Amino acid sequence: MGAKHPLASRKRMRMVELHRREMILPSSRYTTRRMIDEAFAAAGATPIVRAESDSITAMLGMVRQSHLATIVSRHAVQGDSGFKIIALESPTPMRTPGLVRLKGAPVDPAQATLASIIREVTTAADFQPLQRNR
Repeated sequence: MGAKHPLASRKRMRMVELHRREMILPSSRYTTRRMIDEAFAAAGATPIVRAESDSITAMLGMVRQSHLATIVSRHAVQGDSGFKIIALESPTPMRTPGLVRLKGAPVDPAQATLASIIREVTTAADFQPLQRNR
């Protein structure tokens, strides 16, 4: 949320506390949105979705210029002082990334390089996955 949002002073927030809060969320056609909707349902909460977007950049732009909040990875807003990042819990929405390829299919050198970089980054000692909040 924007740094001036009424809830911006919070460090943590339960999903149920977002009940009837105005938000912009990813488009419902995305798996991430379905995961967010499931977390809301598990908490017994229903947000007021004022806008949906296919672009994190667009969502953050709208949040910056409005009273709306959103749910994105904290990595999407790193280094941007115009936002307040609040850890969500009960339940904590978590997304586990992965790479998928056809079994037995030849591995393209670019795919192998990308997989190697992802493994290196995610196994580094200083890597902090989404579920660890600062």
